[in-house]
Amino acid sequence: MTPLASDVKTPHYFLSHHGVINDNGSKTKLRVVFDGSFKSTNGNSLNDILLTGKKLQKSPEEPLGIFKLNTVTYGTSCAPFLAIRTLKQLCEDEKHRFLQAAKLAKDHFYVDDLLAGADSLDSIRKIVHELQNLMSAGGFELRKWSCTHLEVVSDLPNSLKTNISSHSFDDESTHKILGLFWDLNEDSFKVRAVLSDQVSTKRQMLSIIARIFDPLGFVSPSTIILKIILQDLWKAGLDWDDEISSEILNRWNRFQAEISCLKQIKVPRYVQTQNAKHCKIHGFCDASSKAYSDVIYLRVVSDSPHLFLMASKTRVAPVQTISLPKLEFCGTLLLAELLDTFKKSLNITHDTYLWCDSTITLSWINNPPVKGNQFVQHRVGNIHALTSEESWHHTPGKLNPADWATRGLYPKQLLENSEWVAGPKWLHDFYPSSNSFIPFSEQPVSLVPIDQSESLSDSVVLSTGVDYSLSFLDKFSSYMKVVRTVLHVYSDSTIIPNQCPKLLGLYTHMN
Repeated sequence: MTPLASDVKTPHYFLSHHGVINDNGSKTKLRVVFDGSFKSTNGNSLNDILLTGKKLQKSPEEPLGIFKLNTVTYGTSCAPFLAIRTLKQLCEDEKHRFLQAAKLAKDHFYVDDLLAGADSLDSIRKIVHELQNLMSAGGFELRKWSCTHLEVVSDLPNSLKTNISSHSFDDESTHKILGLFWDLNEDSFKVRAVLSDQVSTKRQMLSIIARIFDPLGFVSPSTIILKIILQDLWKAGLDWDDEISSEILNRWNRFQAEISCLKQIKVPRYVQTQNAKHCKIHGFCDASSKAYSDVIYLRVVSDSPHLFLMASKTRVAPVQTISLPKLEFCGTLLLAELLDTFKKSLNITHDTYLWCDSTITLSWINNPPVKGNQFVQHRVGNIHALTSEESWHHTPGKLNPADWATRGLYPKQLLENSEWVAGPKWLHDFYPSSNSFIPFSEQPVSLVPIDQSESLSDSVVLSTGVDYSLSFLDKFSSYMKVVRTVLHVYSDSTIIPNQCPKLLGLYTHMN
């Protein structure tokens, strides 16, 4: 291109264009797309006045060919079943020859992606060899092999290896695996988050937030901030294309300014359990006025203790006002469900310790379900079905790592908080004595009845600054509907017949 003066005298046309980013491009990451059909101020576009010219491509002279697909065709409803069922049948047919590979293929395939590992180089080499032979027996070929130890796949043809250079993550060698980014050099997981500062509506904000893929909750203390922002937009009653308030935009802009910090957070992939003296699962849950959350760590002790962040989950608090003990109780159920999924996925049965900082919530868990109201009764039954009462313990709120995911940490704060990924220091360096592990059900704590705890918790009922005595008026379209509804409510009580005969007469007259 050649620069021109700003006062162009000759006839001209400003060609509209935009950029298209292709992260997987080997040479050109940014391509420019021009739009010659864009109308100018006189109503004409460049394409309107240009001669198109005749088509110079050869017209196919051969008749249309008809082909039959020999493989499973994705896009059909039965494709996932056929692909997975075929793989399982192959494992069943060949397990007498490749027992280890067949077991791995059954348990570690996700559609057409295989994730597996071993504790030694010799073992992983054997697995690679067996898997290739197993797949070859069914006419399949495994490609895109990757390993933290390059010597394992060094003997494979280049056509079967992953081209690491094609998966760029800020100039680092990474491999995209089931949506997560795996740094082969450091053997760690990272979360990719790209936000845009050009946000002015709820529609744009939701579209951008949905791009952050963090299924295991590695950066959940930060993503919960975005969830809370989105809920605040709903509370404000904004339509999809309404302008966002400056207060919410300021929070968004702060998050956007620190978004690069999320890429620097590294979660170790490999959990060293070989030759460990013991492994224990520790789960934490907590709640605040904005959200409730849980987080699971695996504590492995060999020569020294190590803590590994395994998973985390967050949810925003309901829009309807709810007491803090009930929110804490929702957090315990969320932890029980996440723990059940975690143990089934990894097929582990390690000792489990579940921690909560709410004594009211712990007393509910140790009460028989029949003693609670419907809200508590339903959740207590689910918690008892997934966990044992002996696994629940009390921890002070200041020592609860789940607290960070309920109040939210901006990306820079999360990056500086080493205890989130590495685990709380008190659980790493100063492991509690055996007395601290007395189950809450056996501790000398007075259990709080459900109805009494609700009355005691009035001081911690969440307040959103809304006058709830009048907030219900927003749900009616006219004044007369409000009057009819209020009178109908009073007619079903003893107030009107005994104390308000005039209101009863008005209600009868209106009906």
